[in-house]
Amino acid sequence: MQDLLTVLYNYVQENRVGRYLNADPAYRRAGRQRERAEDWLRANLGPEALAQLDALWDSQSVQDDLSQRALFRCGIGLGLALAQLDHFAG
Repeated sequence: MQDLLTVLYNYVQENRVGRYLNADPAYRRAGRQRERAEDWLRANLGPEALAQLDALWDSQSVQDDLSQRALFRCGIGLGLALAQLDHFAG
């Protein structure tokens, strides 16, 4: 079952999520703000602080990925539960 969830998750990430996020002005605006802030930090921090910034981004990326995968699994579980309710109600 885990392999199926991984395949479905990868499909959604590659083919569906971008369409929704790119259509959201708030998401695009937040991305631009983050890029400006990161550019400023990279221009103004010393080498040691930049290394820490990179470590921060790396750990944040891992944590975000794990959160997205958990949310995806919850969504699949909820969809299956709703399908069962509909099956029993019909």
